[in-house]
Amino acid sequence: PLNLPLAIENRLHNEYLELTINGSTGGIQSIKSHRDRTTRISQRLVHCCSEDPPAADDDLDIYSGSSQMKADCVEITRCDQYAGVLTSTGVILDGEDQPVARFTQSVTLYRGARDVIVDLQLEDVSPVSGDPWRNYIASRIMWGDSSMNLHYGSNWLGLPVTGRYIESGEWIDIREVSADRRSITLSPCGLPCHRRIADRALDTLLIGSGETSANFRFTLCLDTSFPMKSILGPLTPPGDCTTEVSSTSGSQHGWFLHTSAENVLVS
Repeated sequence: PLNLPLAIENRLHNEYLELTINGSTGGIQSIKSHRDRTTRISQRLVHCCSEDPPAADDDLDIYSGSSQMKADCVEITRCDQYAGVLTSTGVILDGEDQPVARFTQSVTLYRGARDVIVDLQLEDVSPVSGDPWRNYIASRIMWGDSSMNLHYGSNWLGLPVTGRYIESGEWIDIREVSADRRSITLSPCGLPCHRRIADRALDTLLIGSGETSANFRFTLCLDTSFPMKSILGPLTPPGDCTTEVSSTSGSQHGWFLHTSAENVLVS
């Protein structure tokens, strides 16, 4: 209902989604649609290094290292008729409980939207060296079904993920093979490097050797049929468009441009 606030305590919700922030970690504890009974996807920040012990089973690699994401504060920083924003601040600790970075992560959910926007700022980052595929600070997403298929965007085409290392700044699509075809789409907004560390987990690399960036953005979207279209909003800056409307129509809304084929991108 439109009269309900979009943000309540550590939760965001709109017409399509429910999202919960973990009060201890500051990461995303759960994203699910209103029809889901269980969590579809979760997210947290991790620190990985080459000294992590190898896992005998890929599923155990989810727990490689023992880095922790610890929140100092989780608060509502915006709640109006258009959007709700939850912002968490805290520290990322390595396996020896030493701080490797401080984080500020803001999660935004707009009314009527199927995608969650995550803005992240890292400060006081300890130097990272070595193989960038094994030594990094990353955002890790996890999902529940190990049988889901992964595709990645390359030149606006979807290609199957066949290995552990993925290079794509466009999208990663995680889709069920069942008739429901439910999906999770990650739009890294230009972040190019991703490591599939298990059947149900994916790291998007933020900080590696020589990386100087401190501000990042990515989105998570549920159940989009065309991943290419779902990522255009975060990648496209807002602009002004002025047009004349007939004074005799009496209509207060209308189409700038419309096509009935949803798989067509008009540019």
